[in-house]
Formats: sequence, C-alpha cells, structure tokens
Amino acid sequence: MNLLFRKIYIPLINSNRFMKLDDYTRISELCSDHGCEELTKKGRVYVASFSPEHRLLSSDLEEAIEKEWEKEIAKDRASGREPLNNKFVRVLSHERVNGDIGLNLGLTDWKHYNGAKKINSPELIWGIGTAGFTYFINQKTGERTYVFATRDTTKVTDIGGKLETPPAGYLDPTMLTNRSLGESFLFYKDFEREFEEEIGLPKDRIVSSDLINLIRIPRTHDYSVDFSLEVKTTAEELQEGFKKGKKYGGEHSGHFLVPEHELSSFVEKYSQIMPPRTKCDIKNYLLAHSEITEH
Repeated sequence: MNLLFRKIYIPLINSNRFMKLDDYTRISELCSDHGCEELTKKGRVYVASFSPEHRLLSSDLEEAIEKEWEKEIAKDRASGREPLNNKFVRVLSHERVNGDIGLNLGLTDWKHYNGAKKINSPELIWGIGTAGFTYFINQKTGERTYVFATRDTTKVTDIGGKLETPPAGYLDPTMLTNRSLGESFLFYKDFEREFEEEIGLPKDRIVSSDLINLIRIPRTHDYSVDFSLEVKTTAEELQEGFKKGKKYGGEHSGHFLVPEHELSSFVEKYSQIMPPRTKCDIKNYLLAHSEITEH
C-alpha cells in the first residue's frame, strides 16, 4: 500500500463530540496486538544511573558490526547521502522501585546500535526515545482531532509500519550528565524538542500532557517514554507548521488529521501498517481517557 501522501488529509467534520462505545472497543481490539512490553503507566520514569563510557562488544561482534557499517556507508553514498555515526543513548537495564521505573543508561553510537540488530547480535543494544499521541480541539465542534504521519521508508529505518503518531525520536545524548541522576523531567524536555522539530510549532502550544506509558519494543530493540498531548492550534496552522518542521519531506512524507468520530474507521483501514509503538499508545490513551466515549 502506497502511503506517500503529500497533502494534509482533513475529513469532513460533524457535530459528534463523543466516540461511540462500539468504536472505542473496536479501536482497542485492533491495537491490542502491538507486541510491546508495557512497563509502567502511572509511575515515574527517571534516570537511575548514567555511564558515559562506550562499552565495546566482543572482538568478533565488533568486526561483524564494522563490516555492516562499511555496507551502510556504501549504500548511503550511492544514494547521495553522507552517513552519520552520531552518539546514541542506550538502556543497560531498568529497575522497579515502589511503582517507579529507574533506567540505567549508557552511551554507544548509531553504528553499534543499528549494526547489532542487523547481525542479530546476542549482546542486545537497546535504544531509548520519546514519543507522543497528539491531538487538538476543533473550536467549532469541541471534537478532538488526532495527528498521524507517514514515514518515508526509503529514507528512514523500518520500525514495523509506515503510519505513526508524531512527534517521536531518540533521546538526545547531550541532555545526559551526572546531574541527570534521579531526573525524570529530562524525558519531557527531550519530547518538547521533538515536538518543535516535527510539528513545527513552539512548545508553548502544548496545553496539557500526560505520561501514557514506558514501553519496551522487542521488534526494534527500543524503550520509549510516551506522552499524550493536547495542542492549542488549528488544522490550517498545523499544516503550515508541518512544512516548517525539520522532518517534513524527509522522514515524514505526509500527515493525517483525523476527527475523533472517524478514528475507528481510520484505525480499521490502516492498523496493519501502524508500528508497534503507535498501536500501544493508542490503546493506552483510550484506557486512560474512557470519558471520551458517549454515555
């Protein structure tokens, strides 16, 4: 299925302010096969420890990863791109403390993170990022409208689906220092950075946000700290914002704006090309907001 949309999709709006219970149930069912490990929905997520030293793997694995990296370099240069081996935050382990989750973090680089997956390394390298399930309120109807984005898989890594909920991205390594220990707010600050980059609006447009979940995604070897957020904007302003965003025309090839009364049919149509994280976030957003259904 080709999803290289170039225009914002804005369905016709009606006056329904609540999701039908049948639709709520159907969406939850369609998203229940996400395959993610859900670590916490209510507790705090914080940095338990941080090790800035790059941990090398065994010599055999290092050699295999180097060969994969050489292939990646040749592939990128053949496509007119220069490969980047940026620093990358990895999760060494996590621990549960009184309902909270502490993350033990370290540093690696893209070459090792991506290469370890490609060679099916027995020494797994888990990345970590933040993501959001974004919506705004239509001022004429009072109805929520949800934001989705299509990924151009010719330019970005396959995460198990082309249709995701923005913003989403890996944790910026420069945010981590020894002063990060015990810190939880840095995940939200990194999320705000992704919001401005991808949505193209200033972070002060975020009206409210809530932690949906901390999940672990076996398919991509990633942890993700995920939020729901309400944004004060309009469809027209979002359309302009997306064009200003750093990932428009690159990682993202187009966007959908989906009114709440059409969310069920939208998920029904596209659930097979939604990555695990997106399905998990939709399901947990609905669980946390049962008040959106009709009474």
